Amino acid sequence: MPSLLWWPTMKRLVVLLALSALSGGCATYSVSTIKDTADGSTIYRVDGFPVGYPLKTNIGNLYFRPQKIVRPNGSKEYGVYVEYRGENRLFIEKGETLQVNVDGRIRRYSGEGSKEGREADPSAPVSAGGETVTEAAYYPIALDELREMSFGHEIFATLQGKIIQVTGKFTSGNRDVLSRFVAEHGDIRVAP
Repeated sequence: MPSLLWWPTMKRLVVLLALSALSGGCATYSVSTIKDTADGSTIYRVDGFPVGYPLKTNIGNLYFRPQKIVRPNGSKEYGVYVEYRGENRLFIEKGETLQVNVDGRIRRYSGEGSKEGREADPSAPVSAGGETVTEAAYYPIALDELREMSFGHEIFATLQGKIIQVTGKFTSGNRDVLSRFVAEHGDIRVAP
C-alpha cells in the first residue's frame, strides 16, 4: 500500500495555488485614512494603484487612486487622485485634463490641476538620468461613474498636461482594486 505522508504537503500546495489563482495577479489593495486638519474631512484613498502599463513606456507612470471624502456634516464626495511619476514635467492645468475611456465611451473630468502637487526629486533614479517628477491632481467623479469603470472591459486613462499627455491601460488587477473600493466605500443601500 502506498504511503500517504505527502498528503498534508499536497493539500497546502493546492490551497496556495487556489489563493494565487483567485488573486489573479491583482494589485495589492490597501486604503489609507487621511484626516484633513484644515476642514475636518476624512479621506479614504487607495494606496499605490499604478494603471496597468503606460502606452508610451518612456514617458512615466500613472497612479489612479480612487477616494471618498467624508465632510464633517456627513456629506460624501467621490473622485480620483491621479498621480504621474516620470522624468518629464506635465504641468497639469486647471480644467478638463483627465479623460477616461471605458469600452469606447469617453468621459472627461475637470480638476484644479497640479500646481499645488508638483515635486521633483533629483536623487531618484530614472532611465535617462536627471530627476524624477511627481505631479498630482484630484478629480471629482460620481460614484456611479466609478462603478461603471469597475465593470469596464477595456479602460484607458489619459492625463493631459500643458506639455505632454500620458495614457495608461487598466489591467484586470486595476479593475479588481477599483471594484473592491467601490464595494467597500460606495455606501450601497438596499431597500427594506
